[in-house]
Amino acid sequence: MQYQILKFFQSIQNPFLSVIANCLSFLGEALILIVVAIVFYYGIDKKKAFSFISSMLFALIGTNGLKAIFRSPRPFVVHNDLLADRVETADGYSFPSGHTTTATSFYISFAKAIGSKALFIGAFILSLFVGLSRNYLLVHWPIDVVVGYILGTATALLLTPYILKHYDDIKWYNRFCLLVGAISLVFSIVLTPLMTFNIVDTLAFSPLVDITTIAGGAYLGAYLERKYISFKECRNFKATLINTLICIVFLLLLYAISNLIGDKYFRHLFRLSTISFTVFYLYPLFATKVGLLKK
Repeated sequence: MQYQILKFFQSIQNPFLSVIANCLSFLGEALILIVVAIVFYYGIDKKKAFSFISSMLFALIGTNGLKAIFRSPRPFVVHNDLLADRVETADGYSFPSGHTTTATSFYISFAKAIGSKALFIGAFILSLFVGLSRNYLLVHWPIDVVVGYILGTATALLLTPYILKHYDDIKWYNRFCLLVGAISLVFSIVLTPLMTFNIVDTLAFSPLVDITTIAGGAYLGAYLERKYISFKECRNFKATLINTLICIVFLLLLYAISNLIGDKYFRHLFRLSTISFTVFYLYPLFATKVGLLKK
């Protein structure tokens, strides 16, 4: 049944639809969502940004955990007659769809945090099309996308209001950030050498370790930022743009520096943890010192 559905998508492929599908697929990739998160975090509302960033991180930990457990091959690997597009975004296991989970958790959580019914409907429709684009591109089975929808939606609807409710409680916030950050980082530190020496399936665990590394750096950074800095959002376009661009420059420099580390998995551990730690703590520390952000 799933194979027949993908064959149908292959039968309707044409250049116009392929361009649309590739654009929709891009909207489920982390890069664009990280930029949106940085803009919102520095310039608009830290509390709401923290809620939808958390929704996305928890959803991705869940989806990559399932990938590591089920290790389902991609449809174009199983069936050579399925000519997949955008395969550079499909280098791991198939089930469930990471793009669908990312888009659904982020956009629905974003709409939930803003509190707009129209935005919520738009977020749901956009997430639906991101998932369908992954089927059209033949990089995921239909069940991958369905479970991605369920996981992303559940995380957004359950975690977002929970975080918004408790965010102002400093004791809760500190416990939450320290607990999630420490567990995530310890998990990554333990698994990284196991992947380096091929003791565990690197294809199965590498995406999971990547996201727990990001989460570890992000939550420990968020804890330190609120404890020692607690900057105020810019709330104007020019200042937000400046802070976003300078932060991105910082991240690109860290990315370049991380290339000096030889081992692939230790390089990822350093790169991803420092990048997320920089977004949440090191850049706000720098920006408040030079007057780009105010306490």
